[in-house]
Amino acid sequence: MANGDDKKIIRIAAEPAGKITPKNAGPNAIVGVAASKNAPNAERALDKRTVIILYVEDDAANRALLPMQIDGKSREVLTAKDAQEALTILRDIHVDLVITNTALPKMDGFEFMARMKEDAKTASIPVIVLSSTIFSNEREKSIEMGAKAFFAMPAYPTDLKEAIGKICPE
Repeated sequence: MANGDDKKIIRIAAEPAGKITPKNAGPNAIVGVAASKNAPNAERALDKRTVIILYVEDDAANRALLPMQIDGKSREVLTAKDAQEALTILRDIHVDLVITNTALPKMDGFEFMARMKEDAKTASIPVIVLSSTIFSNEREKSIEMGAKAFFAMPAYPTDLKEAIGKICPE
């Protein structure tokens, strides 16, 4: 290496239990990550951090379809069937973006957004709203409540991906 720098690049591989083990690492080693058959996703460690998206939707078909449409190499989509389940997930897991339907059972999307704003842990999480209604007041109300984007369902996957990319770049 230049200027007499004798640092070695040592590759490490994740063990099946997720333990990372350096091989022949000396005091001047720069440790990197290499994928192995035991850790096929180890290369993700070299990428930017994975963006975690929570999709709140009561319709099972939509809950299954949308994640396939917006998932990416550095995106992971979690789902919740209602706002209560979403609030529980938000208490336990760091989420970067919430996509919610407005018409949810038990607690609608607007009440869900209000509850998110009341909690210091979730107040700053950006929200994209999806709505199955065509009433313009839902768009206005969503934006007033802090939504970063609003889409009438069915939303075009390319438009949704573009909005997600602006809010949480990969």
